[in-house]
Amino acid sequence: MNPLLINPRPKKQVSLTALVDVVFILLFFFMLTSSFSKNNGFDLQSPVASHETTLEKPQLIELHEDGSLTLLGKESTFQLTDSALLESLNIHKPTVILPNAKTQVQSIVSAMERLNRLGFQTLSLGQSLKQTANKNG
Repeated sequence: MNPLLINPRPKKQVSLTALVDVVFILLFFFMLTSSFSKNNGFDLQSPVASHETTLEKPQLIELHEDGSLTLLGKESTFQLTDSALLESLNIHKPTVILPNAKTQVQSIVSAMERLNRLGFQTLSLGQSLKQTANKNG
């Protein structure tokens, strides 16, 4: 038989329908799994990372395990509300939060976010009071 007489097989065209379906499913998946929420953050001043030194004595706030705040050196044991914080502290002075040894990290972050929302400009995180007392004594 002559190979020229045999009808060549027609070439199949590639269907793009399946490719479009796959791309659509991937697009749908990434749209559903992505998060468009804005992450909140705040600046944390660390003595090691600070470039400037200040002679101003910082305000000390004690953070308890339950998330309550008290002024260090004051005999007040009540929980400081937002208005009490603004009345008793200066938002422009350096402020150091001293957590108790058993305070959870989420409580520390929540307290720092709270103070940042109130307008405290220079926040620092100090060592817990019990750890400091053990080093000195």
